[in-house]
Amino acid sequence: MTRSPQWHCNGTSQLELQRDAAGGGERPAPGRSFFDEWEPHDLEVHPAGHSSIVDGAEAALEDLDRVQPRTVVWLNEAQHYLGHRAAGEQIAAAVHHLLVTPERGRNAEPLPSQYVNKVVTLRIPSMASPGAPMTQIRIATFNLENLDETAPTAHPSLAERIKLMKPQISRLRADIACFQEVHGQERPGQPRALLALKELLAGTNLDGAALVSTKPEDDAVFDMRNLVVATHLPVIKHQQLKNDLVAEPHYQRLTATPPDPAPIPIGIERPILHAQIDIDHAEPGRLLHIITVHLKSKIPTEIPGQVSDPQKGIWRTADAWAEGSFLSSMKRMSQALEVRRLVDQILGEDPDAHIIVAGDFNAEPEEVPVLAICGNVEDTGNGDLAARVLVPIERTIPNEARYTLFHHGRGQMLDHMLVTRNLLTHYRGSEIHNEVLHDESLAFATDVKYPESDHAPVVATFDFD
Repeated sequence: MTRSPQWHCNGTSQLELQRDAAGGGERPAPGRSFFDEWEPHDLEVHPAGHSSIVDGAEAALEDLDRVQPRTVVWLNEAQHYLGHRAAGEQIAAAVHHLLVTPERGRNAEPLPSQYVNKVVTLRIPSMASPGAPMTQIRIATFNLENLDETAPTAHPSLAERIKLMKPQISRLRADIACFQEVHGQERPGQPRALLALKELLAGTNLDGAALVSTKPEDDAVFDMRNLVVATHLPVIKHQQLKNDLVAEPHYQRLTATPPDPAPIPIGIERPILHAQIDIDHAEPGRLLHIITVHLKSKIPTEIPGQVSDPQKGIWRTADAWAEGSFLSSMKRMSQALEVRRLVDQILGEDPDAHIIVAGDFNAEPEEVPVLAICGNVEDTGNGDLAARVLVPIERTIPNEARYTLFHHGRGQMLDHMLVTRNLLTHYRGSEIHNEVLHDESLAFATDVKYPESDHAPVVATFDFD
């Protein structure tokens, strides 16, 4: 059966029924005697002057409050067929509130109790006004572990990886996805592009989504480890930062051979990606700031003359290894400081800004890089900064399931999503898809790679009314 449900309302219509396009008649509905009892009328009145379904949907939202008592609305998942997901879901949510809320009965009994539990639509926030539109947004972060095309003899091949990872992408059902470790691919006569990622996303809800990526000066993409934000929502503007808000530190290495004659710049490998996204909720112009990060790993930074076997990571002396770890920590903290300064810059311009920092922090929740970005009052000692604190959403996940990487038999929470406190009003819950994580230390030690990523994705759900 071909379905063609639409919501039409011009302020006088009393009923919208799903039509059976094959038979031309009304689709049978459960509880027909109930619908007959209510005696609905004015079937499928189309709004005049509206040229598209989206326009009609928006008009319906404006007029829902005018629907009179003793009205039956038969929606039947219209949010999936309107051609405009946000408008459809807003209608579904508003109609649910209209049907089951006593105060909308206007001295007439609302939907009888035996039918209320059969109405399946989006949840209505308790503080929403009757008929208020709502948009649900799922936001994910996922380190794809060096996603790239592979040589013909390589194992696992890109095809093998995609076969296992595409269902992971589909499971996210993300409206906004923040990816890390996405490599670029080249074709003759064309700029480097994210071809492997596009192949991974094909056939998922992110198929054809806009891909906002970190870029070198030539405006292609980096050869390795790009940060990418994928979304069908409008990206109003974006920028990348690399030592724009924090000067590049300099340091004279103590164990280098030959010795450093003077301090050298300690450069960071990856920029920060900041995108401003219109999430299409009820406040025009209100944007969601998505800051995607991939902080420096804990692998020690190589020091000249001190690594005897770079492939196996064998160091000549313990103090050289310690200094290499110190340099990596310096890079990681330089990035974390730049993120925190960016957050404060945004909040300085708009104290009510909605900000999410997501990505691979290469640090656990109690470590300094995460704490530096959070800016907890317990650390600053300044209660006046409480509104600027970022909150890790993983705190709502049970401790035993709170990890995104498995290393030497222990789960580690290295991938985070930190949100401004004003987003907690809209926050509905989080998931970490870590059921099939392999111990990445085994793969690192043997150089035998698994098709899946060694990181688990994190996804959070928000409702905006």
